[in-house]
Amino acid sequence: MSTTAQKTPLLLLPWLLIGCGPTKAPMDIEEMLTYGFVQYDARFDGSLQDLGENLIPWVNQHFEDAEAGYTVGALTAEHLAAVGIERELEAGIVGAVIGIDYDISMDTFAWALAHPNQTEIFPAYLEAERSTEDDLDCFRARECEWFRAHDVLHTSLVDSLGWEAWSEMDVNLRWLTLDDGTPVIAHWNFVPDPITLNTDLFEINQQYAFTYSWEREDGQVRRAQAIWVDGQVLVDDVAEDFMLSVGITGIIAAAGDLEAWGQAQEAAAE
Repeated sequence: MSTTAQKTPLLLLPWLLIGCGPTKAPMDIEEMLTYGFVQYDARFDGSLQDLGENLIPWVNQHFEDAEAGYTVGALTAEHLAAVGIERELEAGIVGAVIGIDYDISMDTFAWALAHPNQTEIFPAYLEAERSTEDDLDCFRARECEWFRAHDVLHTSLVDSLGWEAWSEMDVNLRWLTLDDGTPVIAHWNFVPDPITLNTDLFEINQQYAFTYSWEREDGQVRRAQAIWVDGQVLVDDVAEDFMLSVGITGIIAAAGDLEAWGQAQEAAAE
C-alpha cells in the first residue's frame, strides 16, 4: 500500500468551496483507479470485479480521508490508447480520487446517471443535450450491462465568478456483480477534446473520469470517483493543483445535487 496515498490527501483551494486473461488488480490506491480506467473495453468479465475486491475494502477502511481526496496515478498516453483515445502527452495527466456516500438506493442512483435530462438533476448544467442508441429502460432494469451516451454540455464552473465551460463528453455506464452479490456500476467519462472556457485564468485540453460505485450493506451507495485533468494555469500566482481543485469541488457539489434529486424521487414514490 502506497505511503503517498496514505499521507498526501489532495488539498482543495478553500476559497472555491465548490483475448487474454485479466491482470491482477493492484493493491495500491494510486494504481487501482488507473487500472479500472483501462479496463473499459475488457473482454474478461472478472477484471473489474477483481478491482472491487481490492478497492472496496480500501475505501471503506480509509473513507474519512478519502472524502478529503487523494492524489492518484497519472494517466499516460498508453492508458488513453487502451480505451481507444490516441493523444500525445508530454507528461502524464495528474489525477485525484474522492470517496462519496449517497443516501439513496442503487436503482435511484443508476437512474440519475443515465437520466436523459441531466439539467433536471444538476443545476451546474446550464444546457445539456444527451444522445444515445442504448436502451435506457433495459439498463435501469439491470437487464442490459451497458448504457452509453454522448453529452453536449454548457456548464457553470464557479457561479460566483461567472466561469462557464462548453464541452462534449462520452458517458459509459456498466453494471457489474461481485462474487458476494454486491451490485456495482463502473462509470467512465471521456472529454478528449479541449474545453472552451470564458476565462483566461487557465485552459483545459482534455479531461477523464473513472468511477466505481457499489451498494453498501444498508442498501445505499458508496462511490470512489477519480478525475484526471490535462490543462495549464496561465497566471503565476495560482496553485499547481488549481484545476483539480475546481474539478473535485464540482464533484462534491454534483454529489449533493444528485443525492437531493434522488431523495426527492424516492419520497415521491412512497
